[in-house]
Amino acid sequence: DMLFPATSSDPRLTAAQARDLLSKMLVIDPEQRISVDEALKHPYVNVWFDEAEVYAPPPEQYNHAIDSHDHSVEQWKELIFKEIMVYEQTHDSFGVKKTFNGGSGSAAETPQNEQTAVDGTSGTRVTNGL
Repeated sequence: DMLFPATSSDPRLTAAQARDLLSKMLVIDPEQRISVDEALKHPYVNVWFDEAEVYAPPPEQYNHAIDSHDHSVEQWKELIFKEIMVYEQTHDSFGVKKTFNGGSGSAAETPQNEQTAVDGTSGTRVTNGL
């Protein structure tokens, strides 16, 4: 019991609930072991369950092409700054990707699955197409 919080404002966060979940997760037989979906519904985990987070689209893949160039510290700073600016234009304050309909071609209308920056060495546009 020393490893689990002694008191909590939520009655589901008890040592007994934690032990119950662990015992179900540590079952050797996979047919008898708790599933991920069942674990998410367990009282000890369900306190933090956020359906939008669990069923969110997979994260975007990183484009390693930009790593093939030698950049100075200043160039990296510029690339990172531009990447942040694109992210801020294409995501809301909660990190959810905005969708853009129609368009005037502004930077804020970068397609949903694409992030761009300018390579500081060659001046070419680097697209992290995802």
